[in-house]
Amino acid sequence: MPRDGKTIYLQTLKEQNKVIKENNGASLIDIGDDIAALEIHSLNNALGPDVLSMIRQSVEEVEKKNKGLVLANESKHFCVGANLALMLFEAQDENFFELDLIIRQFQETMLSMKYAARPVVAAPFSMTLGGGAEICLAVDAVQAGMESYIGLVETGVGPHPGRRRNKGIIFTSS
Repeated sequence: MPRDGKTIYLQTLKEQNKVIKENNGASLIDIGDDIAALEIHSLNNALGPDVLSMIRQSVEEVEKKNKGLVLANESKHFCVGANLALMLFEAQDENFFELDLIIRQFQETMLSMKYAARPVVAAPFSMTLGGGAEICLAVDAVQAGMESYIGLVETGVGPHPGRRRNKGIIFTSS
């Protein structure tokens, strides 16, 4: 497929060693013009501790060395939300401290983007659910692709912070 000069291809930049930082869940990539892009590449682009950590590190890095941050990727979906399998596993093992920690990390990560010293832009497309939608709510600007499906789906499945005899998180399903 022919490429035009206006389109940025993250895979090409990664092949050109433009990766600034990375872990198993996400990569921070120099896309030129003093702008960095954060690419989530976990399974289904779900948000887990590794992705949350990379988002916070990316905000810190961009505040020091860049003019802005873009959250984008070249996957099938932008982000399907939190890693619910991990959350369910922790709940089944009654690791409520870990669940509380993950939820706090998520909130701190969203706040780090919201109050970043540099502009943070999300480029959602396709499925942008749960935590992916919350990313869009936290950033300075959103440039959504056509046929984007953005929404909070926690009424159907997911964790609801609550207290039940001091047991922590209540999981529901409808």
